[in-house]
Amino acid sequence: MVFALLFCLTTDYSLTYMENDCSLERTAHDKPQFLWEIMKASFKRVPALDKSLAILELIALVGIPFSINEVVKKLRLNKSTVFNIMHTLADLNVLDRGPDGLFRLGTRLYVLGSAAAKGNGLIQTVHPYLVEINRKTKLSAFLGIRSGLKAIIIDKVDTAFDLKISSEVGMRLSILAGAGGKALMSMLPDEEIDRVLAEAHLKAYTSKTITDKTAFREAVFRLREEGVTIDREEYIDGIIALAVPLNTCRTDFQAAIWAAGLSQHVVGEKVPVFSEFLKDMAAEINSRLEAAAGPFAVADAAPPLDGGLPFDHRVKAVLKPRIGPEGKAQADEKPEQARKVWEQLRSRQRRHRA
Repeated sequence: MVFALLFCLTTDYSLTYMENDCSLERTAHDKPQFLWEIMKASFKRVPALDKSLAILELIALVGIPFSINEVVKKLRLNKSTVFNIMHTLADLNVLDRGPDGLFRLGTRLYVLGSAAAKGNGLIQTVHPYLVEINRKTKLSAFLGIRSGLKAIIIDKVDTAFDLKISSEVGMRLSILAGAGGKALMSMLPDEEIDRVLAEAHLKAYTSKTITDKTAFREAVFRLREEGVTIDREEYIDGIIALAVPLNTCRTDFQAAIWAAGLSQHVVGEKVPVFSEFLKDMAAEINSRLEAAAGPFAVADAAPPLDGGLPFDHRVKAVLKPRIGPEGKAQADEKPEQARKVWEQLRSRQRRHRA
């Protein structure tokens, strides 16, 4: 629940935790783009809030209590500043200082996070589908959003079966490896994908990780054509994952769902069956998100006709809430009519703005 609050905020600091190493990176890419525009407005930024959030993220992401000296070392901040911030947060019950002198996340942050989770429309909309994915595939199901070069897990369901993938809510994963990352990347404009790849280093997490930038780009564009991507032990040895992007009806906010499990449990005919199932789940989620966003948001924020999700899945999501239950069948049987409806939505949106 804590991360339902944290992922809604922004900071100059991005924390990366891998095994026992926790380091701090400062990069503009790690600011969520949907907050970046707000930050362009004229106001005086409060550095203490940036530092406070960096401290909270450090404690939350690493998952262990911290002393003041450890925070100073990890974040490379002034000791007196960290001392004052952490004691203030403890006085507000945002942090809890134990008998051992170490600081943990406090009860007030949990209450705020719980309230944020209940009020988040994306989580509320997607969660029942994660439950269904978990139930039918026996795989752990995740919802993630993009924050710069990271995919942040904001919801997870793996309660139906004993086998669980140890990726928890709030965990940050690279968008430059794995199925979830590719799904989030696929929703970016072509020029943004090229810019990210030009500036990034593709790390080899396993022997099967795609480290060639051209091959990675091709995989992202292939996802746009096929509507789903499959990670065969690219991010974690022995783990297979399938991911599909979601249409959030916002060009500056990317989200995706993915399912992951042991490679030995997803073999043969299960792969195409699970792939189609995830695409159908995404189409239904998109239908609900688009209906909530309104007709004008749909036409503008949906992927272009020559990119993004495959045309039939995009148009099913648009037709279903507007033409009725037969919308899916019309998209299947009358593609030209479906295309006309799609274009009409775009034209109406353009006329409205004009």
